[in-house]
Amino acid sequence: MGFLKPSLDSDVSARVSLKRKAAFALSAATLGVGSLTGFALAGAPTASASGVNVAAAFYNGNATIDSLVKMSAIGGTGTGTVTLNSTSLQPGGTSQVDLAQSAINFQVGSTTWGGFLPIKTILTPTSDMTGTASFNQDGSLAVSVSGTVSAQVKLGPFDCPINTIQLALTTGTSGSLTGTSFAGATSNALPGPFTGTLVDGKFTVPAMSSGGSCPSFIAGILNLLSGFPAKSASMTISSTMLVSLNAPQNMVVAGPASGTTGNAYVIGVNWPASSSAILQFSSGSSTTSGNASVDANGSLGGLLPISSGDATGSNPITVTDGSASGSAPFNVG
Repeated sequence: MGFLKPSLDSDVSARVSLKRKAAFALSAATLGVGSLTGFALAGAPTASASGVNVAAAFYNGNATIDSLVKMSAIGGTGTGTVTLNSTSLQPGGTSQVDLAQSAINFQVGSTTWGGFLPIKTILTPTSDMTGTASFNQDGSLAVSVSGTVSAQVKLGPFDCPINTIQLALTTGTSGSLTGTSFAGATSNALPGPFTGTLVDGKFTVPAMSSGGSCPSFIAGILNLLSGFPAKSASMTISSTMLVSLNAPQNMVVAGPASGTTGNAYVIGVNWPASSSAILQFSSGSSTTSGNASVDANGSLGGLLPISSGDATGSNPITVTDGSASGSAPFNVG
């Protein structure tokens, strides 16, 4: 430990180590998945067990591509599984994270090309996002996930594709960027929510393709404005995560939990499986509605637009799925 001076005797170091173990044991004990022996969870799910369900919201994302293309207000949701084993809850113990391609949705608020030209850009996942999550010494979660996306660039009647962008997002260091590990409000006791920052400081972007509704001269102009193919690109995005383990029925949260404009990304766990839900946010005399989908494991993801005309103050986002209902705290302002 960096804060322990070398002059401290081994007995003090042992006591510090014991306290750290006790802290992790207490945090892990809240999971209700087995008895603790030291750090380990005896009786915790094995790597072959079906994963614990997870839902993640992404928001306040920004990307810069070769300094010529800037994307802002990137957000979205994703659902999938986290597979635990007997050492997953130890410091450094690793769990497998899998977000299904079919359950990942991205939104891009705005994109500026060549420093001056606003062009609509759509991001679409083209693979699952997979990776790992592990506990740090302080009880926070280090997360790394990777996958591929494609982009559609829309300029008037022209629709030009950018194929296979490989993203590797991490709470650690990537290129010149460093993320922030996921931390929770209650000593990281599951189910969360946990909030962190993911970064990718060194991805590349291929040249735009022509064909169909994208003539070669339009693709050429856009590639010239953007500098594609790009050898230097970076992304920073905030995220909130929930897991189903130890979660109540119909649990739901919003990420971010406050704002004045843009989208609130709503996620939940333990909802009726393979269904759809209605999101509502009331502000003053107006009500805004949105939709959310629930995957086969009961994890929910959706978005709700927040307007600059909404009254400031705290109002919950209500979620209704047949007879099931829940609410996510949200604050305008």
